[in-house]
Amino acid sequence: MTSSILVVDDDGTTTLRLVESDLAVDLDNSGVYGAKTLVAGAMDISVDTVDRWFSGRS
Repeated sequence: MTSSILVVDDDGTTTLRLVESDLAVDLDNSGVYGAKTLVAGAMDISVDTVDRWFSGRS
């Protein structure tokens, strides 16, 4: 199954990325750190960036 993620870059451009797995199930089964890692990998960004998004820090 393929899932898609819409990525908004710092410059405001958007990119649709496809992930070759059922991302919702993967996220549900992996816990918080695993979810951050999966999101970071799918979006090709660092886990620290995802962590800042989850925590509300900029």
